[in-house]
Amino acid sequence: DKISIVEALQRQQAKDQSKQRHFQASLDKAIEEKEDVQQKYGKLIRAYRNKTSNRRLGSSGRTAEDLEDELDSTRQTLHQMTADQETVLRAVAGEVDSLVSLLTVDLNSSLPIVPSSSIGMETD
Repeated sequence: DKISIVEALQRQQAKDQSKQRHFQASLDKAIEEKEDVQQKYGKLIRAYRNKTSNRRLGSSGRTAEDLEDELDSTRQTLHQMTADQETVLRAVAGEVDSLVSLLTVDLNSSLPIVPSSSIGMETD
């Protein structure tokens, strides 16, 4: 009876040792995979930092995105200024046309009326 108990305990111990070796192998593999992932993560972080630091331009430390945003803003401002300039030029042209019309009316009223057929014709 004691022998069967000892044999059962030995079988259980052998199973437990087998499980322990299996768990230890799984743990070792997980630790290796974790280290690989950490190395890959470190490489990615370094690559990202290098990439972002390379994107900084000049001593101002501004990024390409900052410059692109500023360029877009400048283009919008330029477009608005061009539209404003066209509006002002149209207004000035309208004023010039009005002045020319007024001057033409004043000149025509102070000059004697000459038949249009005699304009440009000289008699020698």
